[in-house]
Amino acid sequence: MANGCSDGTVRYWDLEKFKKINISKPDTSKINHILFSELNAEHIIATSGENLRVMNIENNIQLDCLSLPLKEITDLKISY
Repeated sequence: MANGCSDGTVRYWDLEKFKKINISKPDTSKINHILFSELNAEHIIATSGENLRVMNIENNIQLDCLSLPLKEITDLKISY
């Protein structure tokens, strides 16, 4: 499981052990939305401010960032 926080961190949790397993800091803005990629189980898509970021869960790195000409992304849905 992953959750985004107002401090810009994404926290990853092991639900079998109920423990936090990792923390990443993809942005200085609060994390508004997180989606797990249906195409690749190792990736999440997170929005913060005007940024759309693709993060790798396994090695805790940002793979890509798209800055949109918006003040803030207010919703996120992905269709394959």
